[in-house]
Amino acid sequence: MIKLRLSLIGLLLIAAAFSGAPLYAQTPPPLAAAPASVIGYASIIEQTVRSRKPSQSLTQLALNDVVVFDEQITTGSESRAVITFRDGGVLELGPNGVATIDRFVFDPQSGQREKAISIQRGLFRMTSGAPVANSSITLRTPIATIGIRGSVVSGIVPSDPLQPTVIVGGTGQFEVTTGGGTVGFGGGQSTVISSAQSAPLPPTQVPAFVAATVVQAVTGTLGNAPPPPQPPTGNTASVIAQANAQPASQQRAVQAQPTQSSQPTPPPQAGGGVGVPPAVQTAAIAGLLTGQPLTQQQQQLAVQLGQSVPNAQQVVTTFAAAQASANQQSIQAAQQQVVSGLSQVLTPQQLQAVQQQIQAVVPTTPATSGQPANAAPAQQTPAQQPATPENRTNDLQPPADLPRVFTASPT
Repeated sequence: MIKLRLSLIGLLLIAAAFSGAPLYAQTPPPLAAAPASVIGYASIIEQTVRSRKPSQSLTQLALNDVVVFDEQITTGSESRAVITFRDGGVLELGPNGVATIDRFVFDPQSGQREKAISIQRGLFRMTSGAPVANSSITLRTPIATIGIRGSVVSGIVPSDPLQPTVIVGGTGQFEVTTGGGTVGFGGGQSTVISSAQSAPLPPTQVPAFVAATVVQAVTGTLGNAPPPPQPPTGNTASVIAQANAQPASQQRAVQAQPTQSSQPTPPPQAGGGVGVPPAVQTAAIAGLLTGQPLTQQQQQLAVQLGQSVPNAQQVVTTFAAAQASANQQSIQAAQQQVVSGLSQVLTPQQLQAVQQQIQAVVPTTPATSGQPANAAPAQQTPAQQPATPENRTNDLQPPADLPRVFTASPT
């Protein structure tokens, strides 16, 4: 349960008293227009990660680098990137991934957020961030649009357009739309999108082994649960705070231009690529993921594929519970990070208004995970494990005899 008995402002005052540093800006400092394009920063970088800012060439992205609107992030065949947004939400992108920040407006003073991210390819996981009264969060893939509400979402967007896209809800509510229709689902449920014109597969028709193998790919690459937001340091912290103080109207004005997501997606490194797990691809080729009644032969194949993950439903249930627990912690951390940063650029009165805006929509009951109709009872939530190279091998990892989802390029 998220209940802050002592206000964040009170906590900040105590910290300031011990440090001897002034907590509030007595008058708001002048803000340049540039921060309105800032959306966040690189909080975790593993191996080589590159980015392309608007009208610039591809450069290497380093830890604590500022990320701006319309910036395209590209990971290498053995790389991973975590982008922490100004609202405290995070986007994790696995190997050979490409993502573009299409839109990001966050104004905690007026309680507004608009976030749109394109995942051109890659294995990903995303958390929403600090709660605000008016929030719109959208993920776009080459074949679908996903609307997100207060949640953690994961999935695989393959580099091969003939492979299906699979989206798994960790916690929250989701709507997936294609040219063929819209499907809604909740935490612990998933959908499969075969093409831009076919309807997403309803969660009750997604075989348990499909969701489980994708969950294993996500946790085997990114860890059991999303990492908590890592505070920015140095000048980046100042830039983030100033950007969060910009009014929504100014942020929208800066971002009123075409996005790079319409540009060609950079090809993966030689020998690399992103694909769904072999069992999912086999199921797709055999016609098990169309939503149509299965023939006897297809039913037999489904049973055979399901044997690759005999505890499939438990894998998904445990995953959803871990995401729900991590999301509660993330909300608290994101709220504290936003308020702490704004304390350096707002007056006490302005900061108090921000806190009231956020507190008005903070969940006061534990986040719940929706589950498939045949879900097993939820088990004890595993301890949150921010992803590191050491802990990425965990109880949700794929069996040793299953191929890796990602093909690394030769060294």
